[in-house]
Amino acid sequence: MDKRVIKTKKAIKDAFVTLRQDKPIEKIYVENLCREALINKSTFYRYYTDIYDLVEQLQEEALEPIRQFLLENPVKEEDMETFIDDIEVAITQVYSANKPLFSNQDETLEKTFQLYQETISENVSEEARLRLSFAVGGAYTILKNNQYTLNKDQKDTLYALFKRIFAD
Repeated sequence: MDKRVIKTKKAIKDAFVTLRQDKPIEKIYVENLCREALINKSTFYRYYTDIYDLVEQLQEEALEPIRQFLLENPVKEEDMETFIDDIEVAITQVYSANKPLFSNQDETLEKTFQLYQETISENVSEEARLRLSFAVGGAYTILKNNQYTLNKDQKDTLYALFKRIFAD
């Protein structure tokens, strides 16, 4: 990518992050963002259709390390404990590093699990895929209901449930 494009997109992102500290996404307008980024509106529209498109692209960029991890390390039935530990850490890290891009941690968790659903290996049986989806959906709900952190007892209970789900 051209250095000018990289520099311009960085200016747009930095301006968005600055504005986001004081305003909800709904109150950030292209005109204000362009003023903050020191660019013309036509420059903004060269890369994004609107503020929501900008947010979507920035979120995808922020979640790319998780996508790569999931693609390089497909979740297997026997690895659900590791998956839960890894995903808990990843969600916290992504959200902490990118708070202005996500409305809340729920959105980060939801997008992470959407990524997971997209990357479930095609090499597993339909039954295994259903079990994995069921287990991940349950983990999603449990993490969400417990403010994204689980104590040791909760994790142990979750692992025991996974073992039941995957027992033949």
